Amino acid sequence: MSKCVLEFKVIPGTSKTEFSDLEGEAIRVRVAAPPEKGKANKELIRFIAKSLGIPKANIVLLSGEASRRKRVLVKGMSKDQLMLDLHRKE
Repeated sequence: MSKCVLEFKVIPGTSKTEFSDLEGEAIRVRVAAPPEKGKANKELIRFIAKSLGIPKANIVLLSGEASRRKRVLVKGMSKDQLMLDLHRKE
């Protein structure tokens, strides 16, 4: 099974969840959930899964649970395939 690790910079508490832009190697994502009790992390995982059309179980938060910078493992997609899918969603 192919897999890749991506970096995200999460901006919690926005009016809607959406991909924003790139900040270096990190994908900036605005998240419509507060940064408390893991709500922003859950919303990030839900949004990535929905955007890519894959199950939430295929997405694992590797690091950054209490940080805006997060490393996420995406199972079932190569990095090239994943980036192509994300660009189509813009």
